Amino acid sequence: MDAVASLRAVLGPVLGTVAVVALALLTAVPALLLHRDTVGAVLGWAAIVLCLLALRPGVRTRLLYALVLCGVLWYGSQQAADGGFLVTADARGWALIALALVAVLLAVVTLPGPQRRRDDHVSDGGEESADDGPVGAAEKHLGT
Repeated sequence: MDAVASLRAVLGPVLGTVAVVALALLTAVPALLLHRDTVGAVLGWAAIVLCLLALRPGVRTRLLYALVLCGVLWYGSQQAADGGFLVTADARGWALIALALVAVLLAVVTLPGPQRRRDDHVSDGGEESADDGPVGAAEKHLGT
């Protein structure tokens, strides 16, 4: 049973990361290919926004999704062998690029802050204490 738990602890984050990359590819590529049509553009934008909102904030979730989205759009904005581009130079193409940049901004802004270690919440007596802020800590120290 211990081997299964350790395997799950190792594979869980890896499979989660692979799933986020697959989700990003499955939404970014169709959005890129269908953004020339109004209905395709709206559906692509909606799929991207809904995926961003559904993913938890974090580096391996929302930020990874946004970076893969930008990577797909960067690849589509490069000139093809025939001289054309996948991202059109009209309002829909620029809106798709703007959406990717907003996705990265949203992912960075909503990143969770650094988490405290467990021993940061343990008082001198060894018991867990709630974070009461500086006033609560001073009152506990003074015994008032």
